[in-house]
Amino acid sequence: MAKDVSELDDLYERLDPDKDISFIHRMLVTNRNYIIRKVKEPLRSSVEEINSNISWYRKIFALFKLALSVFRYPQVTKGNARKQNTQVLLHIIDKFFEFENNKLREPFFRAFFKVLAGQNENDNYYGSRLCWWLEELIKSVLNGQWAARPEFYPGPEQWDEPQPYGGENTIIYKLQQHRHEIIELIGGI
Repeated sequence: MAKDVSELDDLYERLDPDKDISFIHRMLVTNRNYIIRKVKEPLRSSVEEINSNISWYRKIFALFKLALSVFRYPQVTKGNARKQNTQVLLHIIDKFFEFENNKLREPFFRAFFKVLAGQNENDNYYGSRLCWWLEELIKSVLNGQWAARPEFYPGPEQWDEPQPYGGENTIIYKLQQHRHEIIELIGGI
């Protein structure tokens, strides 16, 4: 089970190198300068460059820099993650890849989830914003604004979820059917 952040003793003590150290320790202590200079700063700046009004060849360089940063980004695992929400994310990511059947998109998803889970684990700035997004998505579901995915979508050639799925089988659909009761139960949104 994940440790509470207040229990992260390995941030402050010398560790046996053979012992599995936390992802947070690796990011914020052991490899701090490398992570800042060679991973996080290039990752952030390349995303900003790609979204800016620069020439196409500078965008290609920015894409290369982005890919290199993601490649260098350490892998958070269930063994080195200490935050409960990261453990939940890792479980959901594993479940996603049980169903994902599009081998062409899998590297993109793996890279995205690697950074998402890692940032949630080691950086409260991003982790708290992820929680806010989740809260807003839940509100939009309970307000009836967020639509459930269509029935049997994605299709079986790209997705291997047990049938039936989508449409009336989704948690979103079911929550929206009972949203008034839920809103009353939680005291409004």
